[in-house]
Amino acid sequence: MMFLVYLLAMAIGFTWCESLKAACNPKSLIEHWEGRMPCVYLDSKGIKTIGVGYNMNNKEAPAVFRSIGADFEKFYNGPVTPSKQKCNCNAVPCLTQQQVNKLFDISVKTAIGDAAKVISTFSSLCCPVQNVMVDMAFTLGLSRFLPFTLFSSLVEREFWKAAGDDLTVSKWCVHDSPRRCLSDAATVSKGCGCSGSHPQACDVQASSCCASTAEQTCCRGG
Repeated sequence: MMFLVYLLAMAIGFTWCESLKAACNPKSLIEHWEGRMPCVYLDSKGIKTIGVGYNMNNKEAPAVFRSIGADFEKFYNGPVTPSKQKCNCNAVPCLTQQQVNKLFDISVKTAIGDAAKVISTFSSLCCPVQNVMVDMAFTLGLSRFLPFTLFSSLVEREFWKAAGDDLTVSKWCVHDSPRRCLSDAATVSKGCGCSGSHPQACDVQASSCCASTAEQTCCRGG
């Protein structure tokens, strides 16, 4: 009887943990930085963009637009709205909010897949850090996220503070998008606690790193 109760408790616990993991949602974080525009605008790099940061130069864009019921050519070759101005949908082509949401869903799904390719422990990360990984994959793209090899290694080893510090000195933080990058770095520095074979070390409250004494380089600024 006790064994059956134990199995039931384990099943309930597993379901609860899975529901927590399923609740990880990077959309609000991404939209906070990207904004939402139903018409075409130029981003900071002069790239035609629409919806929530959707890059219209993506090779998949024509097919993606067809999948949401929109005419890619009409949007891509049509007038462009300055990024700081509100879309005038009486004068320029606009997606419906439903189409913007569908486009965003597709983009986020791609970003989640890309983040998992860069961070081998992605699925086990706590939601705040997992959402940051997706935000990075979303804005950087796979080709620009892959070279963050030291950063990804530090995240995988749960050297949280060292990972956050490494991110702050990246080109993305220093030159490309300081506010967004530094915000993401601060979240990574707080980390997820420790789940490996070593207890949390150096500074429990700061969640600096998880490692043996010999491996605590992050606590010495390494």
